[in-house]
Amino acid sequence: MGPMVRRALVPRRVLLLVVTAMLAAVLPLPAAEAQTISSSSTGRVLGDLQVERHEIQMADGRRVRSDVLRLPRDAPELELRPRLARNTAVSLQPMAAFSAAELARGAVVGINGGYWLSRPTGVPNGLYIERDRMVGADSSLRSGLPAGRAVAGIRQDGTLVADRIRVALTLDVPLAGIVDVAIDELNRQVRTDGDRTHASSGELLLFDGRYGTSIEVRAGSTLLVLDDLPLRSSGTLTAIVRERRAPTTDSRWTVPEGTSALLAYGTSKPLLDGIPEGTQVQITTRVEPFGGGAEAWQDLRSSVPGAGLLIRDGRISSGTAMSSEGVDHASNRRARTAIGQTTDGTTLLVTVDERGGSTGVTLFEFAQVMQRFGAVNAVAMDGGGSTHMTIDGRTHNQPSDPNRGQSSAWFVYAPTPPPSRDILGACPDGGAPSGSFDDTTATVHAGAIDCLSWWGVTSGITLTSYAPADGVTRDQMASFLARWIDGVADRGDGRPLLADASLPFDDVRAGNVHATAIARLSAAGIIQGRSATIYDPGAPVTRAETATLLRRSTEYVQDAPLPVGRDTFTDDNASVHEDSIDRLSNLGIVGGTGGFTYRPNDPVSRAAMASMVMRSSDWLVEEGRTTPP
Repeated sequence: MGPMVRRALVPRRVLLLVVTAMLAAVLPLPAAEAQTISSSSTGRVLGDLQVERHEIQMADGRRVRSDVLRLPRDAPELELRPRLARNTAVSLQPMAAFSAAELARGAVVGINGGYWLSRPTGVPNGLYIERDRMVGADSSLRSGLPAGRAVAGIRQDGTLVADRIRVALTLDVPLAGIVDVAIDELNRQVRTDGDRTHASSGELLLFDGRYGTSIEVRAGSTLLVLDDLPLRSSGTLTAIVRERRAPTTDSRWTVPEGTSALLAYGTSKPLLDGIPEGTQVQITTRVEPFGGGAEAWQDLRSSVPGAGLLIRDGRISSGTAMSSEGVDHASNRRARTAIGQTTDGTTLLVTVDERGGSTGVTLFEFAQVMQRFGAVNAVAMDGGGSTHMTIDGRTHNQPSDPNRGQSSAWFVYAPTPPPSRDILGACPDGGAPSGSFDDTTATVHAGAIDCLSWWGVTSGITLTSYAPADGVTRDQMASFLARWIDGVADRGDGRPLLADASLPFDDVRAGNVHATAIARLSAAGIIQGRSATIYDPGAPVTRAETATLLRRSTEYVQDAPLPVGRDTFTDDNASVHEDSIDRLSNLGIVGGTGGFTYRPNDPVSRAAMASMVMRSSDWLVEEGRTTPP
């Protein structure tokens, strides 16, 4: 065994004494209590996720606009978690592009994340944890102040914890006599003499595959390549030294996927010199909150470093404490972003604007606003030009710098809309035998159109033309559905329409070729008029109306309701057709137009109508209620 090597951790009591002295010299932030908060709009985004817009009049007469997303604790299909830009610790991305990329993964809403380091650009400035794994560690000393910056953490049970914290990373190599040695940082670039806060006297750094770029490896340093170390917010992991490097020239090196690396240079280099390949090393992590209660910070599933502790355990931080974190523009009235949680576990994602008649707030005023919204724990994220909220991939607030790059963001993820079902059960594999339309080859609905013709539902505009891009009128839709129900019932056990029915609508002329179909569907309760006597036969049918008509037709023919579907789209919440859209989406009969968007008020095209009808046919065939021609 080699000689015992020990490097003491920074004394905590010394730091706290320095903090106390500094706080005494800092002036409190200006405060103006919120006078009134009125809601200008409240609505549902998706499922139990709510969005609110509030107009706030401060005591001094200023007006502030705020947007609030409320995520209840008991929302099993919705998951709040952070995300790094481009999935790496070293990257920035404007929130609009960031949200659009995450939309494909189910990110229905999002707000910008916290501070990041400018060297290398994008590294989270403090404790960052994503899916239980630590990617960034300590926030103390980053601003040149000894007080740690605030962090918002999410426990495994969904509880939000908020405090100023310090992260301790330690290395133990028993066989080399190394015990309880401090690791300076995780996934942070080597400091240089030009760094504004510290000179490069030597550090011990830890990197993993999430770093996202090459490491600066200086001549005379020692690099140990280790097994992958998926560090958590507390605990000890063991790894084996797989490779040892001692470069003689300055170079750059990328951490291979599935590995991690220890890098020591300057005065820290001797720490690794006596550790050969094959040696077992141990890395221990520990989160130390300034307010106590370290057990609450063990085994976090998520965390993002913030830009100011606003509220902890129901108490607003003092202005001096906020200033101690070294947050830029803390005393200015700027746009703000925050994450918080109420006593019942509802998570709040909040933005305050500084444009469009909204003046912004100081950090202390923001804490007061968050408290009025019900937060008992809250942490500010990056503000000013970074403040940005998105819903369904689109900007929801009024950011002052919409192109500002973001290192991280909080997103609420939901199950993406189900894929549309294929129609192989309703149509022959390889296509229907009666495909004869010359104008459908360019549409993705071509196969469904051919099958619709094979099922006897359409004969086209002419023998060779279907006009797939044209809309469908209300009288045309009646004929399509009547023919479809007749065919389904003839080839199965479905309920048929009445052969004859009286026409209740005065505006459907006797000579209208669709009059009989309208009368039969009206008698079955499948179609309704604009009034008792007005049908409006030439009006276009929307995508939302198509869902309801198709749902009623399917339920009529099988004499049973369709299964209830989960809330699927964000843009149909005010529609009377939402339940129909959700039921048909659940079965893969209707699909969206991208993200969580259905575009319910758009006219349905003849091509899209064909796909919807044939998917319903496929479902009925699957259920054994009918057979193909």
